[in-house]
Amino acid sequence: MKRLLVNKKGVAPLTSMIIIIVFGITMASLSYVSSMALVGDFRVDSGEQINDQIVLDTYTWNSTSGQLQLFLRNVGRSEVFVDRIYIITDNGIQIFDGPAASSSRTGNLAILKTEAFTCGTAIGDLTLGSSYTIKVFTDSGSTISYSAEFGRLA
Repeated sequence: MKRLLVNKKGVAPLTSMIIIIVFGITMASLSYVSSMALVGDFRVDSGEQINDQIVLDTYTWNSTSGQLQLFLRNVGRSEVFVDRIYIITDNGIQIFDGPAASSSRTGNLAILKTEAFTCGTAIGDLTLGSSYTIKVFTDSGSTISYSAEFGRLA
């Protein structure tokens, strides 16, 4: 039995190396194709794209009057209508109506235009020098969060 195994020759080293390389390339190709199909599904079927893109250029938050003024700029492709502004304070959430707080009558942020929003806050709820979260809600359902320091003047 031992004599039979000794006389048998295996696959040549070069042939075995080629088989291993071809197998590796095939597996990598299959992995790439299946992952690209999955990523493509995420991109195509991910739902409605968010068009509301506004950035906080600057703000002032007067520590004497409690008045917060936000300068928001639309950097998206469509008009943005601010619905509400929330400020999360130490004692809860303060809500400001967008059109009433806006410097324009409609609360509209036109394309590439900066709009000022003024909100009055209760000073008793705030600590000088502390940062608070400001959330801007649009009429299309988008939420944009910013952080602002109480008492910061531009």
